[in-house]
Amino acid sequence: MPKIKKRTADSFYGDADKFIIFNEDPDLEPIKVMLPEPPELHLIDGFGIPSYAQKFKRVEMPQKLIELQQNCKSVDEVWDVLDTQRIRYKDEIMWIKKQWYHRLYGYWFFNCGRPVYITGWHYFYLNFFKIDVGYPKYRDRDRKFFIFADFCYRDTMSFKESRYDDKGKRIPNRYGDEMIDLGRRVCAGFVYAKHRREGATYKAECINLEIMTRTMNANSGIQSKSDDDAEEVYRTKLLAPYLNLPFFFRPMQKGKIDTIGGLYFDASIERVAGGALNIKQGLASSMTYRSSDEQAYDGFKLYFYHEDEIGKSFKIDVHKRHNIVKECLAEKNGYEMIGFGVATSTVGEMSSGGCQAFFNLCMQSNYYDRTEVGITPSYYYTLFIPADEGFLVDDYGNSKKEESYRFITSNCEKLLNDGDSEGWAEEKRKYPLKFSDCFIQSGGGIGFDAYIIETRISELRFTKDKARAGYFVRDDDKNLSSRVRFVDDPNGRF
Repeated sequence: MPKIKKRTADSFYGDADKFIIFNEDPDLEPIKVMLPEPPELHLIDGFGIPSYAQKFKRVEMPQKLIELQQNCKSVDEVWDVLDTQRIRYKDEIMWIKKQWYHRLYGYWFFNCGRPVYITGWHYFYLNFFKIDVGYPKYRDRDRKFFIFADFCYRDTMSFKESRYDDKGKRIPNRYGDEMIDLGRRVCAGFVYAKHRREGATYKAECINLEIMTRTMNANSGIQSKSDDDAEEVYRTKLLAPYLNLPFFFRPMQKGKIDTIGGLYFDASIERVAGGALNIKQGLASSMTYRSSDEQAYDGFKLYFYHEDEIGKSFKIDVHKRHNIVKECLAEKNGYEMIGFGVATSTVGEMSSGGCQAFFNLCMQSNYYDRTEVGITPSYYYTLFIPADEGFLVDDYGNSKKEESYRFITSNCEKLLNDGDSEGWAEEKRKYPLKFSDCFIQSGGGIGFDAYIIETRISELRFTKDKARAGYFVRDDDKNLSSRVRFVDDPNGRF
């Protein structure tokens, strides 16, 4: 429990988190991410009010800015008024600057007595990224997602020394191994196996929008499990929130907003008095989507890339596609990272729906398994957050883990007791409590105990040293009823 300190008659303030440990899972190695030091307590939003009243509150645009927008014919006119009447709108201009500051550097607030830090991406998401049900509410699961994303985006650390087995083969490092700063980015993004309807697509597109609406001469891309799905992600998860951005976060738009194809931020050209052209410099950037084809972005330089529902794609090999796209996010075989990517998905069957390719991508995104230049084979890291985090939350957005765990496990147990192995496997994949749950297969009606089989398969899938390689031989090749023995052989078929 965090240390509690009494600050006022009505408020009890605890200590801020110094770090978060991700991937605390039996089949993954944990990753420790340090958090920034908090500012002085009186500078944190919510200071001085009773602890029970401290929670995240979405900012509201000042009334004078709302009225100004309503009275102006264009965004350019709004900026002209703010520029020529700076004294009159000094408080409103300071408010805009504050929003930009928190967008870039993050935000601190008190949450039921504790100082809590959220990243700039998370602040942008909560305050300005309008989704289908309105603006998002604060959830500690989302906080972890954005903190891990920010960590991947900025990570420059790798292991000081490599590990080798007794045969001289390089093996993954371990938690606690000494690390050094390489002075360059070593990660191009992360792959995220998540539970159903937890908002990962919206969060990924929020990062896309935040990066691309302030970056010059850049391109971003979206792909999904099918061509139609990519367009749907663009229209509902990117374009719709973009249209609701406040004027001070909207870059100049080239032509009319296109619901098909993408967003293009380019120079604004208009003819003024005397026939002269007034040209305003734009970002010269674009946000597009493409078909699910493996070669769709081949040769592009991407500053952001989102692979949506890659664990359910059955038409193409998402692992092969990723190996093409990762070179769009980096140069010199990953030595110089340029862009940032997020791969999100719930997971389908291992035998179909892209799950095996997704599993392979996750295995090549092991934070501890680096090449000689300090990067993973995929250029990504793997993130897993169990479904009991964020499934049910209290009034402050904190996960009610015990209650969530009981609810999720009771549903699975009911299906298993009813003999519905396929329903059980699907429920485990939809709401995984362990990383291995993401890759559970259905029994397919084969008549064996699905729970026992899948438990053993999961152990072997993630723990290679429990498996034996070899082949089967009969004591008497001419007698089909003779005894069959297993002979160990590292090159064996089984």
